[in-house]
Amino acid sequence: MISVVIPVYNTKTDLMQQCVDSVVCCSDIELIIVNDGSTDMGVVQMCESYAIQYDNIQYVSQTNSGPSVTRNNGIAKARGEYIIFLDSDDWWNSGVFERICKVLNKWHPDVLVFQAEKVEFTTGERLPIGKVSSDFQQWSSGKEALKSLLAEDLYFEWYAWKYVFSKNLFERTNLRFEKGLYYEDVDLIPRLLYNAEMTICVPDVLLNYRFHNPTSILNTPNVKKSNDKLLVVIRMMDFCSKIDDTILKKQLLHNLSQLFLSAYGDYINDVPIDVTMLKRSFGITKYSEERLGKVSRICCGLLGLQNGTKLIRKLLKK
Repeated sequence: MISVVIPVYNTKTDLMQQCVDSVVCCSDIELIIVNDGSTDMGVVQMCESYAIQYDNIQYVSQTNSGPSVTRNNGIAKARGEYIIFLDSDDWWNSGVFERICKVLNKWHPDVLVFQAEKVEFTTGERLPIGKVSSDFQQWSSGKEALKSLLAEDLYFEWYAWKYVFSKNLFERTNLRFEKGLYYEDVDLIPRLLYNAEMTICVPDVLLNYRFHNPTSILNTPNVKKSNDKLLVVIRMMDFCSKIDDTILKKQLLHNLSQLFLSAYGDYINDVPIDVTMLKRSFGITKYSEERLGKVSRICCGLLGLQNGTKLIRKLLKK
């Protein structure tokens, strides 16, 4: 059996219905709907109605605790051999899950990576997520998978809903989403992959990811999100410092430099982020090939963070 964890917080009912309906009738599956303290009673009633209607739905209600705690509670409730995460405003394509199940039943991997597409919230425009693999790929370890995936796409994205994880991987590593942290996927997924055994990537596009959703948690600007970008970079720099494989270490740091540059861009635009964390994580710019990474490395290296950033602001205004 496969457990699908669906965190819910005030999702629009039509989006949630599309999400659940795309999954609930799949064979050999359980849905764990975790209501993270929704205040919209329409959403709450829909969750309760689904749990009554379908025997394969577990419904969990909790006080508002954020996505990490919600997903972690879903992991704790999961009874399946495998766990998949699905956001309540996204949905699966029909028929693809069955093909993925055949791969899982044949190979029994620790991790399976599948493909997804971005669907623009208002126009319905579709875009691939990353460089879509057209081939079945198999690695004896997650470390080898990481090296290969990052070699193909250094800007590989770490969305938690793009993977099937064995529950055993969570149990033996005791890795979980970090409580109260934005960009928790970036903080966790590389660690899980690094500790995984057999890993498989399939070309099948299972998931549709709604982007530019005005109600999405990542589309609401605040200072904590900017600071959490830096905190994740610092935590992952520490993780990378313990990796012996020089190639993999550089690949991961190059990938993570994008998150740092996003935070530094916030700082350039006068978001009052934590300067101490900015300085602690600034060294990751040496792994960046982006123009902003190179310019910031030179300007701030010569003039210091504050004066170097002032110069960059002037250059960007020209």
